[in-house]
Amino acid sequence: MKYYNGRYDLLLREKEKKKGKKKVKQFVLKIFKLLIILSIAGFIIFFISNKLINMKIFEIKNVEIKVLNEKIELDNKIFKGFIGENIFKVKTERIRDLLEKNYDDFKIKDIKKSFPSKLEVMVYRKVPVLLIDDNLVIFQDMEIGRNGKYSPANYVSCETKTKNVKSIYDISGLPTIFKDIVREKENIKKIFFDYDVIKIHTKKNKIVVLAKGERIPKLDDFEEMDYRIFDLRFKNGIYVKK
Repeated sequence: MKYYNGRYDLLLREKEKKKGKKKVKQFVLKIFKLLIILSIAGFIIFFISNKLINMKIFEIKNVEIKVLNEKIELDNKIFKGFIGENIFKVKTERIRDLLEKNYDDFKIKDIKKSFPSKLEVMVYRKVPVLLIDDNLVIFQDMEIGRNGKYSPANYVSCETKTKNVKSIYDISGLPTIFKDIVREKENIKKIFFDYDVIKIHTKKNKIVVLAKGERIPKLDDFEEMDYRIFDLRFKNGIYVKK
């Protein structure tokens, strides 16, 4: 710390204050100049990039639909409205809405922008798994839709005590066995969800009874047994001939 005595020291102190103020002004001026340079550079970059993005080369010339889980082709004319649009400005929501409107049994997996001018829409057909109370269809991706266009051969019929089903989680016991149902779909004829049990009727007239929360075993293991009802709610199981 400096100590000032007398008039001479007072003059030195004033001089140092002026130097300090001058340095602050110089620093502020440098910051101001830097901000101006950055602003100009940002404007130039924005202007150039905007010009590049809006070049004619980036106008969409082709939209291709690829079905991932089937060897079929979908008519890409539903996306003809995108031809000529800028590939950077296409909104995926519009593509999804158009697909659902024209092919409601398909769903978009991914949308790829192949620069400079091609869109690839990757889709898959939704696979129905369960028909709930002759009203709702649950697909393999666990989405729920209304029944109306699917053959009974495409899904497993299911009866529940649940009303206003909006998700598979609304049906007690279903989330635990959903993957098992997908696996055993070809063997199951019908499923009944009762209050505390699940009854599975196979296509070979066997009945497998489970407590909610249990998994479905491989149903082929029961087909050759000389029993009709298999109650697996108990540790060793109860098999009944009928």
